[in-house]
Amino acid sequence: MTGVGPTGVFIGGTGRSGTTVLSHMLAAGPQLARTVPTEVRFLTDRGGLLDLLACCSGGHRRMIARMPLAALAPLALRRRLGVVSEEQFTARMRGWWFNRDMGDGRARGLHRGMTADDLDRALADFISAFTADPLTSARTLAETVLGTLCGAPDASVTGTRVTGSPAGWIESTPDNARAAADLLTLLPAARVVHVVRDGRDTAASVIGRSWGPSEPFAALRWWERRLTEAYRGLERSHTPGVLTVRLEDLVIRHRRPTFERLIGFLNLDGAAEWAYLTQQMPPERSHAGRWQSEIPRHLQQRFTREYFAALRRVRHRFGSVPPTEDLDSG
Repeated sequence: MTGVGPTGVFIGGTGRSGTTVLSHMLAAGPQLARTVPTEVRFLTDRGGLLDLLACCSGGHRRMIARMPLAALAPLALRRRLGVVSEEQFTARMRGWWFNRDMGDGRARGLHRGMTADDLDRALADFISAFTADPLTSARTLAETVLGTLCGAPDASVTGTRVTGSPAGWIESTPDNARAAADLLTLLPAARVVHVVRDGRDTAASVIGRSWGPSEPFAALRWWERRLTEAYRGLERSHTPGVLTVRLEDLVIRHRRPTFERLIGFLNLDGAAEWAYLTQQMPPERSHAGRWQSEIPRHLQQRFTREYFAALRRVRHRFGSVPPTEDLDSG
């Protein structure tokens, strides 16, 4: 191992799948630093930078965007279709993605890691070059913003700037798995790590959250839909720049070989990362099997049956996909 890692790592999954655990472990080494905020959103959200590029590169989205009545379509519909103009994108960069209020008193958005002046300068360069060369200008914008955010203070952890000079950043929006092909077109030197976790534990962990389903079987359907979206996106990538990691393998079952495969894929030194994994992430902290204590006992047999049915549907659609051990044992 040379220890010369990627310029950046996108970590994705279904949500509640272990992306945060993995980002903390990778940031324990000297080569990578987490962005602040850890989810930048402006790349993969509907109407984000990837959708803007799609609108400029041809196909149905471009035709829809140029229709005279497109601007009159409801905003929610335009975002769902990924239809976005340069002006709409930059307005959202300065608005929702820069500082968004979710009503819980917690600060979210790019303002946690960069100033409005930082953003304005980056957007000015982007706007001036976008018409002539959309891909290069978008790449420069992404690199500038991500590079700024990975050197930012994170008040929620240390309140200080990242020490040393990390060579790359870690960004962990869950949709990164779904958007892997487009992310690697935008930033070819980056890598994408797709984290998979037992769907029963994932479903149990979203129940009751403000943004998640409120009952077990709706949560399983949410998990299956998100996993399907991720594999559909990964199927498009056809690149060695993507690796799928099973959380339970990394933390519990096959720690060393899974860790070595991940560190080798990212070309990292690995010493500090292994120390973090062994010292800060003992197997019990993974909460594996949490669904057994959180799903009512009288529902557990049906819950498990529907979980395996969902796994079979995903395997039938995409071939042999993790978690194959669960499926083979079910």
